[in-house]
Amino acid sequence: MDILERYPGSIDLHARHAEHVYLVARGFMPIEGIEEISTSWQRSANTYGVDPLCNETPHILTAGEIEDHRGPLEKLIFNAQVEIDRLYAVVRRSGYAILLCDTTGTAIEHRGEDAESNRFKYWGTWLGGVWSEAIEGTNGIGTCITEERPITIHRSQHFRTRHKNLSCSGAPIFGVDGRLTTVLDVSAVDPELSDRAHALTGALTVTAARAIEERVFREHFNRDWIVALAPPDEDTPGMLLAVDSSQRIVAQTAPRADISYSTIQGYELASVCGAYLNEMSRCFGVGMGLISLRDWSSRVAARRGPRS
Repeated sequence: MDILERYPGSIDLHARHAEHVYLVARGFMPIEGIEEISTSWQRSANTYGVDPLCNETPHILTAGEIEDHRGPLEKLIFNAQVEIDRLYAVVRRSGYAILLCDTTGTAIEHRGEDAESNRFKYWGTWLGGVWSEAIEGTNGIGTCITEERPITIHRSQHFRTRHKNLSCSGAPIFGVDGRLTTVLDVSAVDPELSDRAHALTGALTVTAARAIEERVFREHFNRDWIVALAPPDEDTPGMLLAVDSSQRIVAQTAPRADISYSTIQGYELASVCGAYLNEMSRCFGVGMGLISLRDWSSRVAARRGPRS
């Protein structure tokens, strides 16, 4: 059940939502259903001073301004096309729009029905829409940027009452240096959409974001060996390693809290598969084939010709 629907009565829904927001911002016990995003509500109110009752339409940039934001990310946008199209083919019939946003929250690439463009623009879920948490409060794009983690904001979990019919799922996309580059978001404006139905879309968005990361990584290191570490359980993300001609690890995808980016980078592959065998097995699980990787690394030089 939606948060606002739990409080029947004659009080205006928007006023009730604003009251809930301010109670959370003051540090009271989070209301059931928003525990995961209560910190974002507090940031939105206390740090950014966003007004939950503000009814202004999210800002849409001009074509020239959009190009300024797209410029530094043109290569990533190109590499993301296939995955964005694949995701859109799945969610299109359900009325979703897809936004690829930079770290300012600006939508620099999108998919959506052109016939519905005015509706999408009204809600801000269109090319050029700006969804920074500092401007719009808690939302699937801005909060994903701030916290650098996949997040779903369903209907009245949004900070602003204006967005209470929106359902948004954002997934971060990290660059080859481990830094956040963009956010892939899938949004729908449907007051009847259930949180369970949208949760499935959120999972698809995360999968697409990881696939874009892999495409960008493989393209960037296309002259190096790419080694895939695949954990045995499907819930644990895998990792790609870029290995140069001297068998030294030059980069990795998906930095994890339990295996630091700096620890693996710079080591020889054989060293990682030996000295770090126990540690990586603990983090990723037994059965990922690190022993075969060690055997493989000893034959890399013979199989890998000199770079052209």
